[in-house]
Formats: sequence, C-alpha cells, structure tokens
Amino acid sequence: MNATFTSKLNDRRTGQKKVRLMADLMLGKSVIEAKRILTFSPRKGAFLLLKTLNSAVASAKDSGVKLENLKIAKVLVDQGTPMKRAKAASRGRMNTIHKPTSHITVSVTEVSTTKKEAK
Repeated sequence: MNATFTSKLNDRRTGQKKVRLMADLMLGKSVIEAKRILTFSPRKGAFLLLKTLNSAVASAKDSGVKLENLKIAKVLVDQGTPMKRAKAASRGRMNTIHKPTSHITVSVTEVSTTKKEAK
C-alpha cells in the first residue's frame, strides 16, 4: 500500500527561487534525512519547507504510518499572487513595487520496508 500525503502552504511572503534552493536538496530523501537538512539550514525557505513537511508527516501519522517508512515524493514551489505596493517617485509619479509570494506543496509517500533475503 503506497499512500501519499500532501500538505500545502499558500501565499507565503518569499520568492520562489529562494525556496527552490532548499526544495532541491530534500527531494527523494527520507523524511528523517530531509528534516535534518532543513533544521540546520539558516535559510528562510528551509523554515517554510520544514513547516509544510511537518504538516504532511502529521497527516501521515494520523493514518497510522510510521515515520521511518516515509519518503519525499514531490516538492512544488509555485509563484503566488504578487503583493503590489506603491512608492513615491519624482515629479509626483508613483512607482509600483511587486513583492513576490510562493505556494509550497510537499507530498510524502509510504515506501515498503520488506526486503528479500539474499541466499
């Protein structure tokens, strides 16, 4: 049984490139290893990914899946709606400032731990 558990974090006030740097490091690893990587990273994107990963792991635990059997299946970092602000410019004009936001999606899947014995 390969169940997949997904967690989303929408409209977080950080750029996609900053979060994708950390997302590439954790893709395909076990949940324990990914948590270790994200916990000791000083980047803001690591904190946001760890928060989302913990949510996905909590929903997996509610279904009775052990932490040791979970693996990172998919990490998506998409562009959110930019926050638009205005700043005064010369001659009475206004310049627009676009502050980026991100949508973060983390999926974990259960992997079977049965191994065939070597003869």
